Amino acid sequence: LEIELRYSIWDDFGVLARSSRLINHSSKLIHLHHAYSSALDLPPDDYDAVHLWGTWSREMNKERVSLPRGRFTIESAKGTSSSTHVPFLALAQKSASESGGRIYASTLVYSGNHSFSAEVGEFDDVRLLAGINPFNFQWQLSPGGGQFTTPEALHVFTDQGFRGMSHSFHEFIRARITPERF
Repeated sequence: LEIELRYSIWDDFGVLARSSRLINHSSKLIHLHHAYSSALDLPPDDYDAVHLWGTWSREMNKERVSLPRGRFTIESAKGTSSSTHVPFLALAQKSASESGGRIYASTLVYSGNHSFSAEVGEFDDVRLLAGINPFNFQWQLSPGGGQFTTPEALHVFTDQGFRGMSHSFHEFIRARITPERF
């Protein structure tokens, strides 16, 4: 099994995109049950987890909770992304505000079942996973070259608070994902 890690960096937007391609070079069928797009190891800090939830006409409600020891997970298994559980998770310094503070944020360029988790390790380091929700996920890689590519995870780091994070994502998405001509 070959795993190709794909990275794209857009310096002008402050965005890192990450995905993986898995290729079966064996003579046997391989069943995938997990295939995350990205794993980021972040430095120790006292983080809050920030995610977005909502419903029709009440979208994008921000919930901010203290990141606990162990694993914190936000996921959806509805089959689509939606305003109920937006495919997004940010880890923000406790002191981060609208205009200041360090924030690491991730979202998926994907509209299906998704999962984001942050796990605080024994030395206070944090691993952030982003990708397809493993619940009910299975993909068969055919022998001799069957492939699967995970959706792209977009990552932003800012020391300019939630406004800086939002501007990075918005400018990137407007320019690279939904340019004006569309």
